Amino acid sequence: MDCDMLVRCDIAEILKECDLYHDVFVVKHDYDPKKGTKFLGNVQHLYPKKNWSSVMLFNCFSSACKRLTPDSVNKSSGAHLHQFQWSDETRIGGLSKEWNHLVGEYEPNPEAKIVHYTLGTPCFEGYENQEYAAEWFAEKEMMNHAN
Repeated sequence: MDCDMLVRCDIAEILKECDLYHDVFVVKHDYDPKKGTKFLGNVQHLYPKKNWSSVMLFNCFSSACKRLTPDSVNKSSGAHLHQFQWSDETRIGGLSKEWNHLVGEYEPNPEAKIVHYTLGTPCFEGYENQEYAAEWFAEKEMMNHAN
């Protein structure tokens, strides 16, 4: 998963939506980003399967996943990896949207299991009051006071 996320449940629950037939499981987002830019004015690139790779559960028993060695990944293009060209389309399993809720792109969802701050995390100016920001700050506070 990407580093700009907040998990709001027991992550093991994701296994309930998976099987051994598929190579990988993702949320199959079908959307166009609302803005042409994202954090710090970076260009919001459009490409097939946008944000699908931000949460992935791999079936490490599948032959397609076994071919994803460090060497092959390092030599592959971003399109090959992020658009799942390494897997047959029929072997990409779908997860419900709650597993990769795109803050600021989707309508608020109180059932979101993983919150994805794809436009910018609450620690940055201008993003501190977005959806689930209070939960993000609470998690940060607990993390900073862990024993």
